[in-house]
Amino acid sequence: MTLRKSILLILIFLGLCAIGASVYLQYGKPYMREIELQKQDEIRITDLGTLDAVFETILASNATTTLGNADTVYISIPSTHSDCSDLDLPSLPDGWMYHCATAERYEKSDGTGWLPANLDLASLPINPINSAETLNYYSFVTSPAGWSQASTTVATSTPASPKATTGQATSTLLRQGYEGQATSTAPSNSSGQEATSTQYVLTAVLDSKKYLTEKAQTDGGTDPIRYEMGSDLQLWIRSSGLIVYLPLRETDAYVARDLSGNNIEAKIVNTPAWVSTEKIYGLKFDGINDYIDIPVGTLYKSTGISFGIITEDERDEVIISSLKFISEEKGHDGYVIHKRADGTIVADLFVKSYKPILSLSSKNVNDGKYHSIRIYFTSGKNQMYTDNELISRADIEFSFEEVPNTGNTNIGRYNYLPTIRNYFGGMLNEIRISNLSDT
Repeated sequence: MTLRKSILLILIFLGLCAIGASVYLQYGKPYMREIELQKQDEIRITDLGTLDAVFETILASNATTTLGNADTVYISIPSTHSDCSDLDLPSLPDGWMYHCATAERYEKSDGTGWLPANLDLASLPINPINSAETLNYYSFVTSPAGWSQASTTVATSTPASPKATTGQATSTLLRQGYEGQATSTAPSNSSGQEATSTQYVLTAVLDSKKYLTEKAQTDGGTDPIRYEMGSDLQLWIRSSGLIVYLPLRETDAYVARDLSGNNIEAKIVNTPAWVSTEKIYGLKFDGINDYIDIPVGTLYKSTGISFGIITEDERDEVIISSLKFISEEKGHDGYVIHKRADGTIVADLFVKSYKPILSLSSKNVNDGKYHSIRIYFTSGKNQMYTDNELISRADIEFSFEEVPNTGNTNIGRYNYLPTIRNYFGGMLNEIRISNLSDT
């Protein structure tokens, strides 16, 4: 074999190796990662099923057995503080608290572990990751028999002559790289009155595309990233302080249906297109004049906001705006969530000011793929998650001004300064707005 042929064969071999490596990085590595996430989710689904069966057995014997304290979220992460105050956890509504067991006790099933009830198990299940940073922990909420489960009440403001809505046309959304979504449904159990028996809910954040679609988004609950099991899934709504929940999975409606239980009428203005395929649903805004008008005058004080987004527009545009003008001297209270031309989502918080007192930012989402965004504005602990990963935080304390219940919240444009709109162009779904503690 000549030297020239040998060199040629070596070059061909190296080329094939490069192609193989490229194919593995593009397809093989994400596939293996998905398989790993599926295995972790299968453990979580099995663990919650085990606990659910144990609680069902206990309550079948005595429906009023106390399983724990009301208005408490029990989590599987150990802590030296019983209120989990040393952990970086999302804030809860006023009157609610977290509960943690110590590292020495958290796996105990005798009522001293992370679950407060004495269970017939060798040890309590623990989340495979068990981390506050990625929200990967088990949660448990219970409502003792006789406990009043009053729903959140919301006062709506009078809309200031919104534009008349017109019909929507369905369309197909270009989903390059989209990994999958499924339908989410209304809660299967009801609250709002005194319970005659003990109720409970168990939750776990899921990470794999397969089980987010097959389990988290079809379990009858309202949290699209969590698998929810139990006798009353609306307990999780109460623990999250949910005020408005717009899945945006209708196909021809003029009003976005609110599934929070508060029956908020969110009006669709102009002609955003409903998107409904096997793997994706939502509302696609044209970036010109489409938006949603929510007639709730107190949402400017909402401290938990989350949504799903697909966008490729390279311009600054508003996603959600809820500003409340106080006075010429003080300026505004509230927030504006907008996307920059560079693809990062920025959440600006205004507190008695004309300029934001803090800004949180996400990863670049301008890739045409689906991303989930979660934002928490709570005094002393402000956070933004992108795809369940904590990306930005600011430990700044604040308190909102109490102003009259007027004005609306807009999705897709500024709700204030009528000459500056910066309408959003792209698709949104699973919009959740909550009131959490600011202390």
